[in-house]
Amino acid sequence: MFLNFIDDALNFFKGLWEKVVAFHDGLDQTMKYVLYAACAFVVILILVLIICGAKKRKKKKLAKKAAKLAKKASENVEAPVVNETKPVEEVKPVKAEKPVEAPKVEKVEKPVEAPKAEKVEKPAETPKAEKVEKPVEAPKVEKVEKPAEVKEEKKEEVKETSEVEENEVTSEDEKRKVYGKYEVFQDSDFFKFTLKASNGEILIDSEVYSSLDGAYKAIESLKKNIDEGHLLITKDKNNAFQFKLIAKNHRVLVVSANYATEKAAIKASESFKRFAIDANIVELSPSEVVSTITKIKVGRVEQKYGGKIVVAKDEGAYFFKLYASNNEMMCSSLDYKSKNGAIAGIETFKAAIKEGNFYVVKDKRNNYQFKLYSGGNRIVVVGQSYKNKTQAKQSASIVASYMDNVTIEAE
Repeated sequence: MFLNFIDDALNFFKGLWEKVVAFHDGLDQTMKYVLYAACAFVVILILVLIICGAKKRKKKKLAKKAAKLAKKASENVEAPVVNETKPVEEVKPVKAEKPVEAPKVEKVEKPVEAPKAEKVEKPAETPKAEKVEKPVEAPKVEKVEKPAEVKEEKKEEVKETSEVEENEVTSEDEKRKVYGKYEVFQDSDFFKFTLKASNGEILIDSEVYSSLDGAYKAIESLKKNIDEGHLLITKDKNNAFQFKLIAKNHRVLVVSANYATEKAAIKASESFKRFAIDANIVELSPSEVVSTITKIKVGRVEQKYGGKIVVAKDEGAYFFKLYASNNEMMCSSLDYKSKNGAIAGIETFKAAIKEGNFYVVKDKRNNYQFKLYSGGNRIVVVGQSYKNKTQAKQSASIVASYMDNVTIEAE
């Protein structure tokens, strides 16, 4: 009977194993890896449980041993504790004896209070207030008051001086207030001026004038329009920013150099307004001038088609821009007071191209752009900003190649 039971059990496990093997053989390689991983996880889990169980059992055994030891220790300690209580009761009246309270009297403390710290505190207080405060107060009042008295004496002396000396003093004060300066000079065939800040930075580079007197008149016109005119920030296709001062009649008086960011252009325009009115005017000799304007020749070029001139309005003024066939802006005019004025300016534009009054101008940041002038040295259009002179020349050549076949659109 027992042997039959063992036989049946063996046959059962044998059949179960065959099924497992068949199931294993039927799996693909990936599923086999998953199965192996699952088996390994189960084995590791079982081992962890066994180890944790063993640790718990050890802890229980240790706890039991500790409890037994504690019981034995308590039994051994109880007997002597009872014996010790008896003498403690006998000692009680000794603690309550009155003569023991006698030394508690504060007579001993009183002589200790006499040398407390009063003698120490007094010398400590003296340096706190007297030695520190006095030298601090001295510079506050005396050092400030003394130069003030000297200033008053100087003022009194100035009052006693003659009228000539007073004029000298006021002229010195005016010099201190003037930080910027206008530099007037001849560049190529024209006269120009620049406005520099106190640190020597060039804030504006003027347009060209046919005479020195024309440059001086332009400076006076500029000063009159600082408050009345309008400062406009513009941006070209290369993300270069400029500021322009535009008069009430919509004429552009000055155009700044190019700046990398709008914030820098705004900051420069604020400096320009601050320095422009009180700046001195200085004439430079030819040896002091570094030329920044060059006339270029734009010869016959291949005719291009598809270009257009668009007349638009912005900030209350009209202007026109030339676009290439790929809609890239090539140049833009200055502002006009009316739409008809801008359309008439297109004819001036075409005439100036035939005359060939193209110039390449280099600004303080070593950027180049072409400018086209009319016969009266009035600027007609300004090209885009480029990194080198060759690109500016090529741009001028492309502009000239569109003019014969350009279309005009007015917004």
